[in-house]
Amino acid sequence: MKKIVTEKTLELNICAEIISLIRSLQNCNKSFWIGMTQSQEAFTGMDEYIENMPHGYYLIFQFKSPWINPRNNLRFNFTINDRQHFHLSILARSFPHSCFYVFPYYKDYGKLAQNSPGLLNDTWFLDINSILNLPRSLNRAGTHKVECLNGSAIIHSPSIKCKLSKLKEIKGQLEIEKFIPYEKMCDWFRKVLTDKTEINHYHWLAGGLRLMCISTNST
Repeated sequence: MKKIVTEKTLELNICAEIISLIRSLQNCNKSFWIGMTQSQEAFTGMDEYIENMPHGYYLIFQFKSPWINPRNNLRFNFTINDRQHFHLSILARSFPHSCFYVFPYYKDYGKLAQNSPGLLNDTWFLDINSILNLPRSLNRAGTHKVECLNGSAIIHSPSIKCKLSKLKEIKGQLEIEKFIPYEKMCDWFRKVLTDKTEINHYHWLAGGLRLMCISTNST
C-alpha cells in the first residue's frame, strides 16, 4: 500500500524550492517566509501577528492538497471554497501575479522521492487574478472541485476552464513593484479579522496559506 503524502510535507518541500526561485529574481534576494505561532494559528494572537509583520512586499501562495483518487485516475482533484476565494480575490484584483493557488501533483512518497529536489516540475500554479469572476458554488458547502490534468483545469459547480502554469513559466511576470505592499497586506488581514461573517471560519487563514516577504531593508 502506498503511503500518502501529507499536506504539511508538500508545503515544507515545495516552499523551499519556491523561495529559491523567487530569490533569483531582481531585487528579491532578501525573501523569506512568514509563519504563525500556535496561538496565532488558533487566532488568539492575530493582532500581534499583524503588528510584527516586517516591512517589504508580499506574495501569497494558497496551497491545496490533492484528493486521494483511484490509482488509475490520471487527474488530480483539489478543492476551492467560496469564503477563502472571496478574500484572496480582493488582493488579487489590485495586485495581479501576487496571489496564487498551488496544486502539487503528488499523492505518495514514491513520486515525491523520485522528483526531489525538482518538485516544482509537477507543481502547478493558478493566478487568482485569472478567476476573479468565479461564480459562487452551487452546493451548500460553498466548495468547488478543481479537476486538473497537466497544465489545464476545470473548476466545477459551475464548470469553468482555466490555465495552470509552472512557476518558472510565469517567472518573467513576477516583479517586486507589482507585489503586495506592506500596508496593503496589513490592511487586508485587519479587514478579514473584523469581518463578522468570518467568525468561526478563520481556520482557512492558517490552513495552507503561506506568505512570503521580500524585504526592502526598512525597519
